[in-house]
Amino acid sequence: MTAFTTTEKFERIYRSLLVADVQQEFPQFFPIPTLPQEDLAYALSVATRLALSGAGDSPENAHAGRQAYEVAIRSLNFANGSTSTTRALCRLILSRIGNFPARSLLDKQTGPDEAVRDPFLGLEMLVREHENKLRGTGAETVLTDFQVRLIRALEANKSVSVSAPTSAGKSFTLEIELLRRLKDEESYVAVVIVPTRALIRQVTFDLISILRDHDLTSVPVLSAPITPTDLAQIKKMIYILTQERLATLLTSGDAALNVDAIVVDEAHEIGESVRGQTLERVLAITLRRFPSSRLFFSSPLRSNPEFLLQVFGREEAGEHFVEHLSPVPQNLINVHKVPAKTQAARVELVIDKTIVQLGNIELPFKFRGSYMGKFAFKFTKPDDTSIVYCNTPSAADKVALAG
Repeated sequence: MTAFTTTEKFERIYRSLLVADVQQEFPQFFPIPTLPQEDLAYALSVATRLALSGAGDSPENAHAGRQAYEVAIRSLNFANGSTSTTRALCRLILSRIGNFPARSLLDKQTGPDEAVRDPFLGLEMLVREHENKLRGTGAETVLTDFQVRLIRALEANKSVSVSAPTSAGKSFTLEIELLRRLKDEESYVAVVIVPTRALIRQVTFDLISILRDHDLTSVPVLSAPITPTDLAQIKKMIYILTQERLATLLTSGDAALNVDAIVVDEAHEIGESVRGQTLERVLAITLRRFPSSRLFFSSPLRSNPEFLLQVFGREEAGEHFVEHLSPVPQNLINVHKVPAKTQAARVELVIDKTIVQLGNIELPFKFRGSYMGKFAFKFTKPDDTSIVYCNTPSAADKVALAG
């Protein structure tokens, strides 16, 4: 479907909405913004049409879907967001772009009783929800369109390589696939490869929680490259390993060990840097030892996910695709120093590669020297967290202490 073409009026209101939403997040720096109700109504009307072509299968359609999503989510923060009509329109938009996790969150915040008056639109929403409802795991989870497409690819193919934005739900969908296999197969051993030891802990806890919720607590989740002493009695288990730990498992593991599936998270690192080359080499060894294993690649920023299947000779028995639509909103804000004013900052918002000036603000600290920790402390709400990226562990310690 060709993406719906917007008007200059919509683009102007869209930018104003994003700017106002960012400003209202920082009332200590900006005056409380307002938007004309007729502008919000117009934006919502256009967004309902944008959502019809808002799939993530192309950059153009993803752009339409992202604009529809932004309008639906951000309109709720302004004057008419509390009305039943606005909330019903937002639920319709989220249903049309298949973002049911966001719609569920909206239902929790405002209640699910906001009905679209037109019976045909109400039926459309019910059908879309039915199409995206997860079955076979004992849960009534409703997925995004991307997650549904990925689930179907995983069910139908021996190998899958997918590229999608961060927070698209790749890891959750792969965990659901592992859960389904563990429930259906008599024996099943999977290896999940993650790039860092920190992610081992996170993924391990996530999988243990999912297994506990579905009465599969007897399935071991191992984060060390060891084989259980009673391997012959264990029919199902999951390893969460870095590529280095997988190499150790292969060299020291029991000859009776079998691997049915290999899941590679952050697969875009293959072939890049020393660790990426190590990952490629270890995967090649693993597939030679277990040639019948299923192989799944998950990448956040790769335009050619099919290349990963080609590297390991899996392109004929696999499926690949790129998802362009992110299911979560994101504000990209640039902060610049102001000459001759050490406690002033010039703030601008990036909207679709366009720079929109938000204005100058006064900071309660000097915008010179070591300031990253102070920024994180000042701009983070008490119940939120911030991540500051540093080049070295010592630099991270200094930023943390400076905050």
